[in-house]
Amino acid sequence: MCGGGVCHALAMVRVPASIICSLGCWLIACAGYSRPQDLEQFKKDEQAWQVGFSLIEQPILLDTKGLTPPITANPQIAERNDDPLPLPPSHIGLWAQSVGRRVIGLPGGYVFHHTIVSNEFGSTLPQFWILQWINSLDQSQAELLTAGAPLHSLDSRGRAVMNRASGSFPGGFAEMMNPQGRMTTQLAASITLEVTLPNGDSSRREVSSHAVPQETQVKNDFPPSPLPPYTPPPLNPKSIPLEFGKGQLTSIYHLARQMYDEARILLRYDPRHTNDPIFIKGTWDSYALIEAIRRYHESEPLVAVEFEDQYSMFASVFESTFDKVANSGEDDFRKLAALAESGQSLTWEQLKRDFPKIAEEWDLTGDSAPSPQTQVRLERGVGMKVFGRDQDNRYMGGAFYSHSHKPALPPRPGS
Repeated sequence: MCGGGVCHALAMVRVPASIICSLGCWLIACAGYSRPQDLEQFKKDEQAWQVGFSLIEQPILLDTKGLTPPITANPQIAERNDDPLPLPPSHIGLWAQSVGRRVIGLPGGYVFHHTIVSNEFGSTLPQFWILQWINSLDQSQAELLTAGAPLHSLDSRGRAVMNRASGSFPGGFAEMMNPQGRMTTQLAASITLEVTLPNGDSSRREVSSHAVPQETQVKNDFPPSPLPPYTPPPLNPKSIPLEFGKGQLTSIYHLARQMYDEARILLRYDPRHTNDPIFIKGTWDSYALIEAIRRYHESEPLVAVEFEDQYSMFASVFESTFDKVANSGEDDFRKLAALAESGQSLTWEQLKRDFPKIAEEWDLTGDSAPSPQTQVRLERGVGMKVFGRDQDNRYMGGAFYSHSHKPALPPRPGS
């Protein structure tokens, strides 16, 4: 078991292999894959982490709790069958920031440590980053972005917002940051229209405040954020090399067992970290790895967020942010926005009469069309789009990748 008796297990000289589950099942249990049938998914995830970090030559130890692998396939591009791009070493710091990790350089390797507080946004909840950033733009900056701009031209806060959203971009972070790609970003407000169809299903359509701009012809040129300079581990006559190859998904428990089995060093650690999932790669000096695990083991300071106050504040920020972007939007959009802002809806008949272009583009006709008096619900939003061309000139993206509706407090438990 990967349970609380870990210290006793580690203290034993050697546990017979017959009473230990296979390494594959062991890793699955310790890395959050709870059932034997998850072995195939575990292997796929491990391979994705390996590919994602294949260009990083130095030893690393990464806290993967709550993370998905940093690369994705490109199912949105039908003709794309090539392998996903790995993380570029020149911009690994941007990726780390986007997933809430800080990079700690140690003699002998690097630790990617979970962090709660953002360099750019402090203790603001991540779902409000985009509102905080757009709110900091003046009117002229916002209008420039509604006309489209190269993705790399965003300020550091804007890049942090988009980097965090890169997991949903086709190909992931590396594709979005590819120096051979040409990515455009656009700030836009939105109105989501929702209607109930005759069969009971719900149909939604999103209307953007601004037309899609011209694609940039400028290649991506993001400010570099490489790993700190590597320093080798200090010489220690008792050190031995511990091999992790191109990378393993594992746990603190397994690392502690390997340290005991191969280096005869017993790690006594906080048992709350026993099952923490970790990705580790490269050749680690045993004493350098002890320091890496110690730094991983450090806890972040407690951050207390006044939850309701933050929601209330950003509900107000949303209003000013939406107005800043929507005021330069197209006529039909501003009319819809005025209805939505006042809390009104409209009927399907009114939509067809007053906004015929939107109704026609929705393409609900015949038996699929709502009845004339069906209510069309309206919800406002504001966000950033990303689109452009990859290194082979294939179209990428086009959706809102970072987007916020007006914050509304979730109900209290039990209410």
